[in-house]
Amino acid sequence: MFRILSIDGGGIRGIIPAKILAMLEEELKRQNKSSHIYDYFDLICGTSTGGIIAIGLGLGMSASDILDLYLDNAASIFPKKRFLKKLCLIKRGKSFYERDCLKNLVKQSYDKAVGETPARLGHSHTRLCIPAYDAYKGAMRVFKTSHHSDLIRDYQMPAVDVAMSTAAAPVFFDSYQYQYTPLNGNQPMSYSNLVDGGIMANNPALIGYIEAVCSLNAKPEEIAILSLGTGNNLLSDFPKPLSAKYWLYENKHLLRLIDLISSAQDDYTINLMKFLQRGIGPSGAQQFIYDRLQHPFCNDEDISMDESAPDKLKHLENIGQELYGDHAAALLKTYFQDVKQPFVPYSKL
Repeated sequence: MFRILSIDGGGIRGIIPAKILAMLEEELKRQNKSSHIYDYFDLICGTSTGGIIAIGLGLGMSASDILDLYLDNAASIFPKKRFLKKLCLIKRGKSFYERDCLKNLVKQSYDKAVGETPARLGHSHTRLCIPAYDAYKGAMRVFKTSHHSDLIRDYQMPAVDVAMSTAAAPVFFDSYQYQYTPLNGNQPMSYSNLVDGGIMANNPALIGYIEAVCSLNAKPEEIAILSLGTGNNLLSDFPKPLSAKYWLYENKHLLRLIDLISSAQDDYTINLMKFLQRGIGPSGAQQFIYDRLQHPFCNDEDISMDESAPDKLKHLENIGQELYGDHAAALLKTYFQDVKQPFVPYSKL
């Protein structure tokens, strides 16, 4: 079985998938099995906050450590700002938040996990696919480990730069640019205006499926995909037409516009996955396993992607715990019965 882990974008709501995975780690320890998530998946895909988590897991971080990183530093990454303050920042040509705190925390965590600085994408113990969007070139960009003979560049990139690229959410952070020198190379390579991968693939499950089938020659009937969401905001609390005033009058509504785009994109991806599952031909036999864990936020669950209030963070943890409780038995049976074959990259650091 070719197993894929896919993790959505969603800012601080990455606490939800991190909690699910942390509880799976605890159960694996109780069963005296390897607790490294990378040992059970042939490919991990992640977008935005999901990309930060995916890279961390690949480099050897525990989901528990990633969860603590979010819980302990939410207020530093997303310091509370009133709507008028955010409007002033926009007027001055600035994004809501500075990136330095998040970047430093992620870099320290990644470097510690591999025992080397800088930690690079090629240090991953499993295959990775991390989407971002190159706004300068107007093109989709998926950063990958060296899991195919043609992939000779991305694995050399500092892991923190890939993480900051996929997590450069418009409005929240500026677009990301960086420069690095390839190993055994003299000519630096530069990237500019990289934007959050969530604008094209907030749910990266389809990216993982295409990579498995088209690049890694996995048979569809042998693929199992565990897709972890970060919560889906509904707009059922507002029965009137959603005018420009609704989206722009209050800060929470402006951020809901981003939620709406992500949710619509997620729904489209899920429908595509269901279509692919049915297969081609009259038999309509299921072609692969697709397990989607997602929480629909109720009207009274107002948790934005830049939330930092302790009670809201605890609520996100509780959501992850509930999802784990509802699905743990099935997940352990499908994805965590045995460890996969060790990942052998084509190009090594």
